[in-house]
Amino acid sequence: MLKVYTAFWSAVNGKVELESGGRFSAWYEVVPMSGVLCPVCKNAELDTVVSAPYIRGMLLAYTFGTKRFVGCNRCVKKQLAKELGVSMVVGWFSLTSLLVNPVCILWNGARLPFLRANPRKVADLLAEFGIDTSEPAARVDIPRVAASLAAAMVNADGKVGEDEILVAVEIGQKLFDGFDLELFRDVLLNSQSLPNPTQLASVLRDYLTEDGKVAVQKYLVAIAVADGSVAPQEIDILRNVSFAMGLQPPDLSPPGMSGEVLNENQ
Repeated sequence: MLKVYTAFWSAVNGKVELESGGRFSAWYEVVPMSGVLCPVCKNAELDTVVSAPYIRGMLLAYTFGTKRFVGCNRCVKKQLAKELGVSMVVGWFSLTSLLVNPVCILWNGARLPFLRANPRKVADLLAEFGIDTSEPAARVDIPRVAASLAAAMVNADGKVGEDEILVAVEIGQKLFDGFDLELFRDVLLNSQSLPNPTQLASVLRDYLTEDGKVAVQKYLVAIAVADGSVAPQEIDILRNVSFAMGLQPPDLSPPGMSGEVLNENQ
């Protein structure tokens, strides 16, 4: 049996043990507030959040949604400008797109020059992730943090199956006190507007202790291997999320393989 199954069966049987021991309570950590670095450039402070509507035409069908960009003001402007460029090239290929895409382009383009830092929006964003910054010492809701990253991961392909939801909830309930189906569905409602998993992990790393990071990583690995295999896309996400949180990627290689799958091609 592959080693990857170990993380899954440990999780569903409630055997995952961290240095602190036992399961994680709903409010595990209280950390002092400090400036969080931009997840893109990692130099300036995170101070800007913007949501950008977009549409992608596919002849007889189309995809409409919202992307959320987070970071320092300069990086967010670059991300929004890039989205504008993409929309101008690939946002036209359906009848609906021909009508909606100009509105999205005008809306996003009109805001770009006037985009400013907004600490209140940053605080609201962190609250969605499970980080309460209303007090001098921020409180971290570990189950919501884990659910946010899991939602971003399972929704990476734009589709979330009911089986994926049930697996994520079952494992989450084994690992974290206060984790339930209602919490995960609540997070999933806004999962399409979450930043990508790597950016999200970069934002969260400054608010998590090492035990908190390890707990979240174990949870994501358990979800990825729950179906008996790990897709290349999931491997990339796990590797990038682990590095973003300052952790070594987990070993997902079968017995007898040399090296770590997540570390190859680096």
